[in-house]
Amino acid sequence: MKSKTKIIMFLGMVFLLFAAVSCHAEEIVMLPTKIAEKYRDAASNFSGVLIGHATSMYWILATISLVWTGGQMLLRRAELAEFAGEFLRFSIFAGLYLWLLQNMSGGLNFINGLYRSFVQLAGEAESSLASGMEQSFASYGVNIYNTFIKMYPSLGIAESICIFFISIACFVIMILISINIALQSATIWLYGY
Repeated sequence: MKSKTKIIMFLGMVFLLFAAVSCHAEEIVMLPTKIAEKYRDAASNFSGVLIGHATSMYWILATISLVWTGGQMLLRRAELAEFAGEFLRFSIFAGLYLWLLQNMSGGLNFINGLYRSFVQLAGEAESSLASGMEQSFASYGVNIYNTFIKMYPSLGIAESICIFFISIACFVIMILISINIALQSATIWLYGY
């Protein structure tokens, strides 16, 4: 009697698993994209504060570097031309890096362009990736699972069990790939700002 109850409970869980994934396939496909968008929005909201503090720290470190370099040149009794050349080189590099710091995420929005170019490059390899990498991998997993659901009535019990576990494994792997891509794009947004 207990074994029949366990079998019925197992079949009930399998049925609920079929119904749950089929009913919420759109939400599963869009979830990684929504996660990446939330991180992008959150990172863009606090970019002003971060850039302000980073600029202050940059000027402190640049001043320390200038004083250290000038002190070393004084100790070895460098000529005036060497001081002028070093100061010019320092000013050019300090200005370039300050411009990069202030414009990477703020004014010119390089980070967004960089992210779009990576997505476009990936999209050239796979045409469906151009709209959103996370979403397409998740939709592949859902498509594999839905193909099994359509084939299920025409298969034998042993074949259907094997294909069921294979399709679930493919579904889980594709969802994990999708989540990994979403986490990497969230990391891009956080590092970018």
